[in-house]
Amino acid sequence: MQASLELSEDKMENIKKFEPFFGEWYAESVIGTGSFGRVYKIYRDELGNRFYSALKYILIPAEESEVKQLRADGMNDESISTYYSTLAQNISSEITMMNRLKGNTNLVSFEDSRVIQKRVGVGYDIFIRMELLDSLTNRMAEKPLPESEVVKLGIDICSALTICEKMKSSTGTSSLTIYLSRPTAITSSAISASPVSLRRRRPS
Repeated sequence: MQASLELSEDKMENIKKFEPFFGEWYAESVIGTGSFGRVYKIYRDELGNRFYSALKYILIPAEESEVKQLRADGMNDESISTYYSTLAQNISSEITMMNRLKGNTNLVSFEDSRVIQKRVGVGYDIFIRMELLDSLTNRMAEKPLPESEVVKLGIDICSALTICEKMKSSTGTSSLTIYLSRPTAITSSAISASPVSLRRRRPS
């Protein structure tokens, strides 16, 4: 438990140096981690009201040891830089897709993004702000999903996949994250809060 707490505090310390995000948002807590990065609960205050959002922070490379390993594999600095630039461009393309899909009922709402090239060394810091959602685990802890809600969930997922197909999205079902909300929303796992899961909206 103590090790987990220290890890969480370390992640908060790392993200704090970028505040305020998008000029007005501040990190409150870590809400998810994955192979593609970390997700934070962020907030902004306005006229006595506090608003929340989710911030995906993608580090390229995720660890400095990655660069050392690439050098050990025979890559020079130029090829390493090109490699990470390609990764950043791929994520940027996916962000562009999310922006095009913004406003569709069954897709997680994309709000803002920023790609920052590191000043020292190679790589990028990528920030993606999306609506804040809650996990299916929390929902199921409250009570099981009734059959009618499961059916509605399936219909919403099909609707979201149809939208992606119409937009000629390259995202397949194996790379989607499903969120439980009213209605259900999905997004790509490369940008979402966690590997494939089911979530619902958090109240603001």
